[in-house]
Amino acid sequence: MNLFLQNAYTSTCEATIHSLTEIDGFTAITLNDTIFFPAGGGQLDDKGFINDYEVTQLKKKDNVVHHFIRLPNQLKLGDIVTCKIDFNRRFDLMQQHTGQHILSQCIFRVLHAETLSFQMKEETSTIQIALTDISDLAAALMEAENLANQIITDNLPITILNIPIQDSLHYNLRKEPLTQHIDEKGQIRIAKIADFEVIPCGGTHCTTTLEVGLIKITDIKKQKDKITIDFLCGQRALKDYQVKSDLLKSITALFNTNLAEVEQRIKKQLLELETLKGNLVQKNKELLSYKAQYAMNSSLALGDDTQLVNQAFNDLTLNDLKLIAKTMIQNQGYIVLLTNNNDFIIAKSPNLALDIQAIFTKISRLLAIKGGGDTNMIQGSTTHLSEFTQQFVQELSNITASSH
Repeated sequence: MNLFLQNAYTSTCEATIHSLTEIDGFTAITLNDTIFFPAGGGQLDDKGFINDYEVTQLKKKDNVVHHFIRLPNQLKLGDIVTCKIDFNRRFDLMQQHTGQHILSQCIFRVLHAETLSFQMKEETSTIQIALTDISDLAAALMEAENLANQIITDNLPITILNIPIQDSLHYNLRKEPLTQHIDEKGQIRIAKIADFEVIPCGGTHCTTTLEVGLIKITDIKKQKDKITIDFLCGQRALKDYQVKSDLLKSITALFNTNLAEVEQRIKKQLLELETLKGNLVQKNKELLSYKAQYAMNSSLALGDDTQLVNQAFNDLTLNDLKLIAKTMIQNQGYIVLLTNNNDFIIAKSPNLALDIQAIFTKISRLLAIKGGGDTNMIQGSTTHLSEFTQQFVQELSNITASSH
């Protein structure tokens, strides 16, 4: 018997082993009674022990729960064992699942949107609702959230009923029962929250709405034809509030202000940072322009109309090197080789017929070089910068010599 369907607050029981099957280093056990809820209907599974053996996984097949424990173990067919679940986890899952029913009904009442799916996770829970044409979605969901917490405060009773399928028409179910909700007797299990919410469900629930404690929506994402909503209930919501409250206290202390003014203070700081960033970018461009001119003044003539700039700037980034190279090749007749500690830039003025890609390809076959580019600029990196520089200058010398 699945005792979790009878009383979700039962945390221990004795049971008799009906079967044991060894599967990939585990023993799959079935019992005549169990308090272990297997994952299903969006709800996570229980954790716990059979005697002193940890239950690592639960699977439900043909309404029978299979409990997996690691091999080796001393359990035998017919043994009477003690089952114990982690009730803190069970109660947390009860809060999340009951809270989901409350929130979904509130969303239905406020937004007229059906809940399409529910997924409980270890850190948060998620529902997906049908996309609505409400203009202010955030405000509507806040109204639904406020209503949900009012339902919690109202301390409404929650009852679990097993009713004949034909009687379901009398209960105004929010959703039609699925096949898995109907047992071998033709009955369905429903969770009823006073006259507020009635829905087929096979999960574990609180006995009153007050036990849910709190419901808080934490994230909203719009997708193609649906809306994904993350939420927390009970202790999860309280812990989330505590973490965020402590964070806000730290932020207000950091900015030496109060909660009411901290947002404006942060916006002001960000605006000042953007201004400073813009000024820094401009000053950097001016500095790079001076460095480009300095390097061009130190260029080596390769012919009447061609200059080679071979310069190392170990204090500059690859992006800085690119900006300098672009400045240089705006002038006619320049071949540029710029390096820092690991990176290089090869560039040429567009008026030159030199094939720098062919030169790069030839050298890269000899040395461990990564890079690429176009006909006027190539960038890359290598641990052999000195050899690469020498090879490049040598190739240029060979080309220059052969052209005279």
